[in-house]
Amino acid sequence: MVAIKLIGLFVVLCAALLPSAYGFGRIVGGIESSIQRRPYQASLQYLSGSSYSHSCGASIISTKYLLSAAHCNPGASLGSLYARVGSTSYNSGGQVVKVGSFTPHPSYNRNTLDYDFAVVTLNQDIILGANVAIIPLTSGSNPADGSQVTVSGWGVTSESASGLPINLREANLPVVNQDTCRRTYSFITARQICLGGTPQGGLSACFGDSGGPAVQNGVQYGLVSGGNSCELPNIPGIFARISSVRDWIKNLTGV
Repeated sequence: MVAIKLIGLFVVLCAALLPSAYGFGRIVGGIESSIQRRPYQASLQYLSGSSYSHSCGASIISTKYLLSAAHCNPGASLGSLYARVGSTSYNSGGQVVKVGSFTPHPSYNRNTLDYDFAVVTLNQDIILGANVAIIPLTSGSNPADGSQVTVSGWGVTSESASGLPINLREANLPVVNQDTCRRTYSFITARQICLGGTPQGGLSACFGDSGGPAVQNGVQYGLVSGGNSCELPNIPGIFARISSVRDWIKNLTGV
């Protein structure tokens, strides 16, 4: 998740931070999950020596392609980028596959996070099974305002957290009306949807969840993008709205 400071729209690109900077921990609030519950969840990881470090989330949309956020772009570090699928733990188990290419949406705006989508192409097909499954993408519809959407990932449990988690977490977040969301983020576009912003706060995606799936009734409608806070009440998170770029995804992947 990218933190947006509205004063000057200062953007912190969390995908580029070292693990020690924000900890890349777990979802704020929610519950511990498992890959059996969310078999479509993937972790984008950098290999350094013999160790892998979690960077961003992603979702499995075919045996060859993942969907993630454009702000997770590895840039010159593409050669060190891998995807781990089929494991509740970010640091062991499952299948680890080399990433061949990372294609951000050509209209991505790093200041406002508009068009915050990326297609991740794997060097080899992943093997589907009980712990590895494809998540269907919305055909064009969107979840209703006020309905619950499930977000999963390895993002921090608080903005001050440090250290990596072991297991996947998930949280159910309400869909926020677009006009209501604009009271917090005046720049919100049709390519974005807001989730969370509960009165009590403390329930959100956060740093390290970026690119992870937002799912309702077995269909993916969005992915983690950014926001002002992971903890404060009445501050929703910004998610990229998949229905707005469905043709672009299909042209690149056939999905």
